[in-house]
Amino acid sequence: AYWYGGGTTILEDGNVFEGNYFKDAYYQGTRLYYQSNTTLKHNTVTSNTSYTGSGYGLYFGYCDSAYVFTHNKLESSSRWPIYGMYLVQCDGTSGGEGLVANNFVHIWSGQNATFYGVYNSGSTYIRYYNNNVHLDDIGTASRALYVTSGNDVDLKNNIFVSNLGYAAYFSSTTAVNSSDHNDYFSNGTNLAYYGGAIA
Repeated sequence: AYWYGGGTTILEDGNVFEGNYFKDAYYQGTRLYYQSNTTLKHNTVTSNTSYTGSGYGLYFGYCDSAYVFTHNKLESSSRWPIYGMYLVQCDGTSGGEGLVANNFVHIWSGQNATFYGVYNSGSTYIRYYNNNVHLDDIGTASRALYVTSGNDVDLKNNIFVSNLGYAAYFSSTTAVNSSDHNDYFSNGTNLAYYGGAIA
């Protein structure tokens, strides 16, 4: 699914993508851009592609207002995708937060690369609830959760697992407003990064 609005000042409003099966994705499973109040739920994305670039499973760019991304499943048995769920500049509002909940992301590659389960960049007023993210690769720099920047990010009841990399990596120590009842696991040297590596 490749769906674009008109631009940052011309957002499409209220689109719903529900109950789809995106099979054998090559570069991107879904890409939603310049959207408002969008719903993506109960979709499945799978692939065993030989693509070796920086593929994306579920890509969201400039999806604003009270968007709902729930009950989606991403499963791969190859080097694709490098990015599982990728959210860039997706801005909710106070009282109209974006919701990313009850999603399952499993990247099973067994390869030595840097993978990202959930990647949050510059996204604000967003709620990550009850997500299950597993990285089964051998990259020591991989991150099941990666928060580079943003504001008012809320993490509750999630499971983040990285085989040898970081279960969670926070480049910004101010992006996350609340974090509670999350499970983090890694077989690697460091469990997480928050102002420094945490073993």
